[in-house]
Amino acid sequence: MQNRKDIGRNWLLQNRNCTPRQREVRATSKQDDLMMEATGSTNKPMHIIERGTEGASLRSMEGGLVGTVVGHYSASQTVFSSDGRLLACILQSVVEIYDTSKYSLLRSIPVPGTVAVHFSGAASYLVVCQKANFSGAKDGKNLSVWELSTGVMVFSCFQRTFNKNDWPTLQFSSDETVACRVVSNEVHFFCPSDLNPKLKRLRISDVFSVKLSPGKQSKLVAFVPELRGQPGNVQLYNLPSFQDDGVLESEPLARKSFFRVQEVEFKWADNGAAVLIHGSSEIDATNQSYYGESSLHFLRADGSFDCKVPCYFF
Repeated sequence: MQNRKDIGRNWLLQNRNCTPRQREVRATSKQDDLMMEATGSTNKPMHIIERGTEGASLRSMEGGLVGTVVGHYSASQTVFSSDGRLLACILQSVVEIYDTSKYSLLRSIPVPGTVAVHFSGAASYLVVCQKANFSGAKDGKNLSVWELSTGVMVFSCFQRTFNKNDWPTLQFSSDETVACRVVSNEVHFFCPSDLNPKLKRLRISDVFSVKLSPGKQSKLVAFVPELRGQPGNVQLYNLPSFQDDGVLESEPLARKSFFRVQEVEFKWADNGAAVLIHGSSEIDATNQSYYGESSLHFLRADGSFDCKVPCYFF
């Protein structure tokens, strides 16, 4: 039996002489990362999305072979759920949800002008972002959450801008017990079964983006950009208790300052034990790179250890 790296390598070799097209490969197992950098094994067949000029094709990799095309979609974007069970296809006027095990259409969600979608941890909900000020957005609210079992919209609000590095702006914990989003200088927490009342608000001055960790005991990591001559920083928090409503003033478990960092990307370990922080800026103050400045940091979820990760670019 071939491992997943061999499967991906063979597929690329067999397609190297195809007509020019953009190939987008997304592995569907929880252990897999982009470009099929896989570890471990799973009993589920792996699927990949092959993007071409005529749309996206779903290819089954069952049996360790290159596989066959089992579905074709005229979609501008495609997104897998974290377990690979569902596939969302963004079309001009709808988002279609497919079952990858049966290759069948489960549901069509009427959201024209969609720019991004995201599945919740257990794929019970789909977060959808439409173009801001788009006439097709109901009541001008272009960020919505849909319950996939019923096809009902359970939450909506207005989102002024869309940034792919900060997406999704409304996040769910991996067990779907809590959801959160950034509003001004606060992080608002919700119960996924009823997203309208706020359960708790965590005040973080000038917070720009956050990321919930996976795992049973979720943590929250937040980025505050450089402002008024003060360096930017990343703060790590335990999730608040949801017994009482109100604004929570809480000290972070850890705080890491960053100079000359305009944007950050967070990558949590699958078990939520640590997070990688990729910081970047458009200008390199050392004049060593035309493409700006970049750094990588490691932070444990309990705040007990952090370090800078050496990066070498050739």
